[in-house]
Amino acid sequence: MNLKITFAVSTYNRLDTLKDFQLSLSLVNGLDRCNVRIYDDCSTEFNEAFLEKLFPYAAEINVRSKNVGSSMTYYLMFKEFLKTKDDVIFFADSDLVFDPNCLKFIQDNFLYTDGFLSVYNSAMHKSFREITIMGNEYIEKEMIGSAGTAIGRDLVKDIVTTLPHRIGLSYDWLYSDYLYNVKKIRMLVSKRSYVQHIGFYGSNCNGLNILDYGLNFESNNIINSNIVLKYLEKFAFTLINTEKDDAYNKMIESIYGSITYKVGHAVLLPAKKLRNFLNSFR
Repeated sequence: MNLKITFAVSTYNRLDTLKDFQLSLSLVNGLDRCNVRIYDDCSTEFNEAFLEKLFPYAAEINVRSKNVGSSMTYYLMFKEFLKTKDDVIFFADSDLVFDPNCLKFIQDNFLYTDGFLSVYNSAMHKSFREITIMGNEYIEKEMIGSAGTAIGRDLVKDIVTTLPHRIGLSYDWLYSDYLYNVKKIRMLVSKRSYVQHIGFYGSNCNGLNILDYGLNFESNNIINSNIVLKYLEKFAFTLINTEKDDAYNKMIESIYGSITYKVGHAVLLPAKKLRNFLNSFR
């Protein structure tokens, strides 16, 4: 069965990151068989005309008349998805890069899930069990963010009907708690990340001692490798100006892990240069 997938892209400013996102997205296999839908939260760095030029293949582009924040954006994306005839919504935040086969993995494996599948194995979200389904390794987690997550239509309808948006609460954490603790849905995450996070400065990363990245990601092309390396270098330069305390040393250790293994083998060689660079500031 070929699932009809809404490739839901949430955007808000960060123009340079958005351009890198688009470069990586353009190499995703099967993107032409998806409905790419852009949801912009009233950006000030670009307008609808720019988005139309950057994403000429988009099925639709929605630009908010006022900024509503990321949590409300997710809620509204769910509601607008239900107006389509698509089977699955896949959340693709605009600070991600993609394994070219991420959509193929979702198409091949989504029907073996409970209607919920994440291809972003975040280092920040604890796992409690590893399982194998049809030869693929998965992690089960209790909480998962929206980025890199595919959710089936029936679950989306259940979520929107049951959970109104609540000011001050993150909507993805709200529905994760509902699906896991109330619906008893398996929160399956591919052990290998098929998307990688490059938004080292945002709501989930502060550029200093919090780094959200996908475990076991493989770049698989030079464009992804160069993009990831660029953001790691920027992250490293920020660290130069931090105090060399315990928090700094822990972050260095965290970056070592992300470079040598968790970012992926395709960036391993250039990343060794970055490790040497970081060592010079210890």
